[in-house]
Amino acid sequence: MCSAKSLERALDYMESLGLKTGAATPQDAELLYLHKQAYLTKVDRDPGTSTVSTSRTRAWKDR
Repeated sequence: MCSAKSLERALDYMESLGLKTGAATPQDAELLYLHKQAYLTKVDRDPGTSTVSTSRTRAWKDR
């Protein structure tokens, strides 16, 4: 069974790897929504849009 102490250690380790462990921000939720829409419409599989979406994702995350 998972104890509070082991969970805290796991979250600390995840943060040391650069992963967010807190609640999602509204910006995170919007980015997830946009990625889902791209997947559903198959836009993410078009070779011409992959570099554009990657650069937009990076720009969005840097805000």
